[in-house]
Amino acid sequence: MDEVGRMKKDHRIQLDNPYGDKGTIRYVGAIEGAKNPVYVGVEWDKSRPKGHDGTVKGRTYFSCPKGYGSYVHPKRVLLGKSMVEAMAIRYGGVQDPDEERIEAFEARKLAVGNSNEGGEASTSADQVRHPVDFKLVGEEKIRNRLKQYSLLEHAGLEGMRISCSGDLNLLSSLKRLKSLSLENNLLKHWHQVLPHHKICLHAHICVVLSNGVHAGTAMVV
Repeated sequence: MDEVGRMKKDHRIQLDNPYGDKGTIRYVGAIEGAKNPVYVGVEWDKSRPKGHDGTVKGRTYFSCPKGYGSYVHPKRVLLGKSMVEAMAIRYGGVQDPDEERIEAFEARKLAVGNSNEGGEASTSADQVRHPVDFKLVGEEKIRNRLKQYSLLEHAGLEGMRISCSGDLNLLSSLKRLKSLSLENNLLKHWHQVLPHHKICLHAHICVVLSNGVHAGTAMVV
């Protein structure tokens, strides 16, 4: 399935601009009179200077609060991923399919940071990596790598565009996990990653910041 085919209504996404604007897909399709055959209608988490309510030239393709909507080209959209996929990329040696786009994204973000007053580069959550107690040896198959997640004591999944949990059986095997950081992801509700509190039952603390989910708080489980 091509990238546009994977874009569905209510999917959480991130824009590939230096600020990493986050939002939810509300429409995928044609816009009457527009240049491109397909656009993605997004309701953003924060209002935008040129945002609208989903209506273009008198026609409504989706509805959202005024100032929170816009249409973007599919190539500008970075889809969310599950926590399992993020674990495989960060700790399992699996390549991120959006790696080239992410590198371009980070380069633009760094350029914006370096242009700040005083010449200081901005430091964001997805530029910070927490130390982890995990070692990968050899070229193992993905499923074998996943089994080794039971060795993790500290997991830092900041800035991985996580929007859901994934395989609950796999995540519940993280018996040594003491801390889990999910800062700067695409989560909107706790149940997206901790449904019925079946995940991280062994973790002492679960940190979720800058996701629109009780920002600045820590959750003890």
